[in-house]
Amino acid sequence: MIVVRHSVIVDEPVRQAGFLWTGFVAHRISDRGFTPDEWIQVDNACGVMGEGDVAFEAVSAGRTKVTLSLKLDLQPSEPDTGREVEAAYHRAVAHLDRFHDYADARGG
Repeated sequence: MIVVRHSVIVDEPVRQAGFLWTGFVAHRISDRGFTPDEWIQVDNACGVMGEGDVAFEAVSAGRTKVTLSLKLDLQPSEPDTGREVEAAYHRAVAHLDRFHDYADARGG
């Protein structure tokens, strides 16, 4: 098992960041072009899947660190693991970047 992790800071208190995350997930699912597990699934052809979770940590009273962790069903000794881990990392970064933009647009 390999864990890929990425974080962003949003200018919202922890509780509001959690509410925004819920809204973001609902918004992404309602998007016509969204694949529900697009940020976890590395490659449809390879079938590499993982589990993900998100954590919220107060950086200050009005800022929150949001960390997305993906647990990939890969072993370091498997061929092409590096490429697949890198692809998963880029998807996690893109997902959190979209969340950051979403939080900026709706926060207040």
